[in-house]
Amino acid sequence: MSRRGDRWISRRDLLKAAGLVVLAGAALGGGAFALGRWEDSRYRNDSAGSYPTGDHRTEAELKEITYQGRTYRQKGSVESYLFLGIDEMGPAVGTQSYIAGGQADAQMLLVLDDAAKTWQILQINRDSMVQVPVISMMGTVPYTIRQQIALAHAYGNGREQSCENNVKAVSMMLDDQPIDGYFSLNMGASGSWWT
Repeated sequence: MSRRGDRWISRRDLLKAAGLVVLAGAALGGGAFALGRWEDSRYRNDSAGSYPTGDHRTEAELKEITYQGRTYRQKGSVESYLFLGIDEMGPAVGTQSYIAGGQADAQMLLVLDDAAKTWQILQINRDSMVQVPVISMMGTVPYTIRQQIALAHAYGNGREQSCENNVKAVSMMLDDQPIDGYFSLNMGASGSWWT
């Protein structure tokens, strides 16, 4: 324990703070890595004269919305990747339970626009109240429930199943926008999953 003024800071709080710093660094490093790979692939594709995208929808499937009298059409050349910070210490070994995956306290969506050659990060508040898919003991999703988006990762095996459930919740929150992949990291930075 360390002393700051007249207030003691517990070892647990120090470990949490250190874990969050490591998680933020890992998320930024993972984002930089993904961005580097994306830029490398764009460079290779530019020289070949083609611009592939992770979005395989046809023009007819792209959505349109009208806001304040103006109509906006969804871009088809956008890829997105979800970065998850899980509030579990130790390696990501998973569990046999269907509700012990840990909460995703940090969620960031990296959005890459292939046509404009730009990127943005959407920080998702862990307390956002959204429809979350509930995974049953059989591994199916019989229903959704309105709750904090951080709990989407809690359903599932703590590994791929939990991550994919979290991806589905974020996609549903964004009007079923496709998410091309994810990267998750435990708070202790000793276990991760990605696709």
